[in-house]
Amino acid sequence: QGSDGGERFFLYFYVDHTVKCPINTGMQRVVRGLARSLVEAGERLRFVKWDDEKKELVLADRNDLAHLARWMGPTLTDEALAEYPEEDVATVSVSGYRAGDAEWLVVPEVTYINFQPRPMTLDVIMAAKRLALKSAFVFYDATPFFRPEFVDITPKHAEYMQQLLLADLIIPISEWASDDLRAFFEHHELATVATEPKIVALPLPGEAAPFSRVTTPSLADRKLILSVGSITPHKNQIVLLHAYEDFVRRHPSAGWELILVGNIYHNLAVELEAARSRTPSIKVLTNISDEELHRLYKDCAFTVFPSMLEGFGLPILESLWHGKPCLCANFGAMEEVAREGGCLTVDVRQTEEVLSGIETLAFDRAVYARLQGELLRRPLSRWSDYARDFLEILRRGANGERWAEDDIHADERRKNFELRYRQFMNLVPRPLLSICISTYNRAGWLELNLRNMERLLPTEQDDIEMVVCDNTSTDHTPEVVKPYMGRRDFRYYRNPKNVGMLGNLRVTAHHARGRHIWIIGDDDLLMPGSVRRVTEILRKSPDLALAYLNYAYTNEDNPEAIADLESFFAHSTPIVAPGKDIDATVREISTESENFFTAIYCLVFRRDHALRAYSQNTEGRPFSTMLTTIPTTHYVLTRMMDERGYWVGDPQVVVNMNVSWMKYATLWILERIPEMLECAEAHGAESTQVDRWRVHFIPSTLHFFQEVYGKDPEGNREYFSPTRLISRLKHLDEFRKIVPELRDVYEKAHQSGVDGAEASPDVVFAGIS
Repeated sequence: QGSDGGERFFLYFYVDHTVKCPINTGMQRVVRGLARSLVEAGERLRFVKWDDEKKELVLADRNDLAHLARWMGPTLTDEALAEYPEEDVATVSVSGYRAGDAEWLVVPEVTYINFQPRPMTLDVIMAAKRLALKSAFVFYDATPFFRPEFVDITPKHAEYMQQLLLADLIIPISEWASDDLRAFFEHHELATVATEPKIVALPLPGEAAPFSRVTTPSLADRKLILSVGSITPHKNQIVLLHAYEDFVRRHPSAGWELILVGNIYHNLAVELEAARSRTPSIKVLTNISDEELHRLYKDCAFTVFPSMLEGFGLPILESLWHGKPCLCANFGAMEEVAREGGCLTVDVRQTEEVLSGIETLAFDRAVYARLQGELLRRPLSRWSDYARDFLEILRRGANGERWAEDDIHADERRKNFELRYRQFMNLVPRPLLSICISTYNRAGWLELNLRNMERLLPTEQDDIEMVVCDNTSTDHTPEVVKPYMGRRDFRYYRNPKNVGMLGNLRVTAHHARGRHIWIIGDDDLLMPGSVRRVTEILRKSPDLALAYLNYAYTNEDNPEAIADLESFFAHSTPIVAPGKDIDATVREISTESENFFTAIYCLVFRRDHALRAYSQNTEGRPFSTMLTTIPTTHYVLTRMMDERGYWVGDPQVVVNMNVSWMKYATLWILERIPEMLECAEAHGAESTQVDRWRVHFIPSTLHFFQEVYGKDPEGNREYFSPTRLISRLKHLDEFRKIVPELRDVYEKAHQSGVDGAEASPDVVFAGIS
């Protein structure tokens, strides 16, 4: 019995990932807050983790517990620490405890981390059963399932949620998270009245321990806007940055600053750095202490939590605890947290609304005072309250007591999945396809392209949108798009600063709203019937990962010379002979064209893949790596080969072969193409078909080999290795035929002391001469 006369449990408390995590994430804050409150209340906890070699639960060691104590975690007494090993050696045992004392294994974490191949949920539950423990899991959110374009762990998270069905009790952190979990179970037809575990939502507390709650109104002396949260796509800080930069442009002398606090993921560092270089009043802080975070909350005027997807939204309540209003979303779990007062809610997906919210909180004293009054009057629970209610849920679960919702008929209780899916945050109806044009200083080509697009889509479309993303052109591009601005299915964006060719593809992909995204260049013209053909394929296969298109080319570099589009299309040359469509894996269709996914215009990505493919880190010298040259190829070959693809055998687009990057052509032919084909083969492309394309490029090899050892004004030679080229192609008879000429070129360069030709020809051509 506890001191209050109630039943007391001996709890096994799972801290596997928290003791391995070097940072203070939201999940770790929950784990530490609950553990600390249970320890302070005198509950008997035994902290455990997973041992993958033993396939069992083991005691945390003392180093683990020292790490657990960081960031306001529980601090154990010397007496309590005595039962824990110095190192990771002790298997958990329940011997010595009376039946019923060791009642629950509490798992307050998601049971996998990103580098693990699968979730450990089932292993942990079965280990608990072997110890005669009931299992209770804290559930955070279903984001990876509902919005796979933001994360790359969707299958793993779905498996994790499926395995939760074997738990005895699930405690979601909000009603919203609870509904999503039920919707997931219903969608997969996993749940029945007989097997579904108890799901009891328990919203998180607002206490920002150990700091006292602010109870009096105040205006901050510092014009500081604070945003707290891991910097990821679904947290939506990029929209906040755009809104803040607009705010600074509108109010240049207002003197405000923005600080983002959080660790950076998903290659967003480049965009953050670009924003900081444009707007120096933006700062980013990572891995700060709770004391430093407390000072920032104390100093700021208000906070912005722009996230689109949360299971709860803890930084909202932490802001209110510190007496500061919060600007956050008017939908999802954020609205659930915000509705009791102290928050200004807007559609955070819209830059204009976030900007308006910032202006309101910065300049409207009446609104600010009203919100501050609301947050000061609002009851906010403490972690001790959360721990007490958590134990009450365990007590009722252990005794088999019923909850009121058990009396509701299952058909009425469960949510209809499709309705829930459509209501899910940010799941506004998306067009089937976004056709996007990335452009820079080629107004003539853009004008022709849009004129052709209007021929293909003469009326406004409900399920297709056209997007033009202008990389800060200095010509008359803004005038070219004006005639189309009245169409509801047309949108035009102009970057505030040139972000480079590859950078603009990333920006373009993020502006697209479609379920599938097709990006083309301004001089790539869609052929008659192409839009209809592509949309037919997508409607029949809405989950298709990639439509891969045959295309044709022209050497016409003057758009004004193209008066007759029909004749222009008719006289273009297909890159490969027109043929049959193929519905197969991406691996199987990868060899249908010499392109190997290098060119954007022949790739129609499903949205999640588009955002990832165009958001890779492409920093570095152009053409020095696959990522700085052909990032789409790198992504598809290394991430998508097992996905479902569709090869469209007839050309669907005509492209201009007068490219702007010919100064790098030596590296393209001698390094990147061989590397691309080697990568394709390594990831399962059929070897004889890959060799077919290796042979295809050999006629160009001798020419560019001569060029790289010539004047080389671009410095390409520094990034070329003749031995690497030989090792990749020496198995081909066609290549061996040109080896004498290659050797002659190299010997002359070697004798002349050309940089990059220092090695002896005998060494370079060893094994093939």
